[in-house]
Amino acid sequence: MTEKPVLTLPAPLALRAIGEPDHAFLSALYAGTRDDLALMAAEPAFVAQLIAMQQHVQSQGFRHAFPQAEHAIVECGGQPLGRLVTDTDRERVHLVDLALLPAARARGHGSAVLRALQAWAAGQGLPLRLSVSHANAAAARLYARLGFCIVASDALQQRMQWQAEAP
Repeated sequence: MTEKPVLTLPAPLALRAIGEPDHAFLSALYAGTRDDLALMAAEPAFVAQLIAMQQHVQSQGFRHAFPQAEHAIVECGGQPLGRLVTDTDRERVHLVDLALLPAARARGHGSAVLRALQAWAAGQGLPLRLSVSHANAAAARLYARLGFCIVASDALQQRMQWQAEAP
């Protein structure tokens, strides 16, 4: 049996398995990605409940669409700062989700994770694919800077791909 290649991140970043104690962190992380809901003119308890429901829907959607996906916590110096979800098969590596806490954004962490994913995909001879919402212009700019190209688009999102250059 061939051992599956392991994705490693450059120090001080690291990946680790998600455990039961990470529930509160993952809830805070998801809430930090939903400014659209957090800024609603509604009772805070209602907004919190709505965000929790949306997190559950996202989680179930990922597990349904990508049942073999790898889910991991991204850490920096032993402190959790994000989550990475990837799905790999014989044809491609798919970045299902990369989410970072607001305080961890624009500090090079996302770029470092993406570059590590690119190297990992290249080492397997596979393209790296992802989808990005049209509303997430900052992420789309980052992906373009790192060499991702738009391969398809619809009303909600762009599908992008990166492929290592042939030797």
